[in-house]
Amino acid sequence: MPNEIKKVHLVYFSPSGSSEKVLKKIASGINLPVETHDLLTPASRQKEYNFDSSDLVFFCTMTASLVMTKFDEIFGCLHGNGAPFVGVVTFSNTQFMKVILLEEITKYAEKQGFKVSALGAFPTAHSLAASLGNEGRPNADDEKLMQEFGRKVYEKVSSGDYVVHGKINAPEADADKIASYRSVEDGHHVFPFREKVISDACIKCKTCVRHCPVDAIDIENKTFDLDKCIGCWACINRCPKHAISPKGPEVPELVKKFSGAVKVPFEVEMVF
Repeated sequence: MPNEIKKVHLVYFSPSGSSEKVLKKIASGINLPVETHDLLTPASRQKEYNFDSSDLVFFCTMTASLVMTKFDEIFGCLHGNGAPFVGVVTFSNTQFMKVILLEEITKYAEKQGFKVSALGAFPTAHSLAASLGNEGRPNADDEKLMQEFGRKVYEKVSSGDYVVHGKINAPEADADKIASYRSVEDGHHVFPFREKVISDACIKCKTCVRHCPVDAIDIENKTFDLDKCIGCWACINRCPKHAISPKGPEVPELVKKFSGAVKVPFEVEMVF
């Protein structure tokens, strides 16, 4: 017998803010109270988050989180207790990673006591530069699909259906480019992704410090602890003065190599 859903919870690890925006658009299609849980900062991941069968939990992060983060830390603070769960990913030009990421999210969510009930993948502009992938996404059509996704998920779990009946497509991709991407993932702490510079435009507002997921920034000395840094570019994307940038051209050039690796359109996918 289905339980009444009383509240929607949005849980996200969103360095650039794109995944957060996608979840909020999805939730706008559901007429229920919404509570947000931002897991970007270390302090937020040191808390315990307990849910139950009356909660509908949406979790979202970006495909690059497979390279940068440890899911055991992110999911370790989440306790499902039978709550229906929806895994969502955002992707730019590394669409081939979405299937792997959703599999990881499903595995960790089930381990933490959630009932995985639906999955979704939504294109967003690349966090370093829109020209590197999915420029202009999400667009108005994408946002309509996000709201539709939220409504359909709510209707599904409200009927007592907590099982995913489909699969996100695994796109055909260029093997050499995927191998190149994997070499970056295997290296994990590749220096070009972490080395950054802070220009004289910096006003020391500490926006970057507040949004750093690993406390790696010394803003007084304009330096980064590269042993801590995960290369998520939260500091680059959140800086109101655009004062932070990659140290050299390697990062955008490396990302460009992956553009066109996938041989299918970058479209919204939803399975229930």
